Amino acid sequence: MDTQFHHLNELFLQLGLPDDPEAMDQFIRAQGPLPPGTRLADARLWNVSQAQFLREQMPMTPTGPRWWTP
Repeated sequence: MDTQFHHLNELFLQLGLPDDPEAMDQFIRAQGPLPPGTRLADARLWNVSQAQFLREQMPMTPTGPRWWTP
């Protein structure tokens, strides 16, 4: 398991999404906010492989999910 924190554009690249600032902003505006209590990996906006990747890379910790740094 990778224990380093990553930048948001790296996450977009790993999900197969455009990683330039404008594209990331547009994606976030178009897809958010998520319904209260929805884990990012459980959001309906991902395909099966993207959701699985997020579940593997964002395990729950005692204080909640491990997040990427902006």
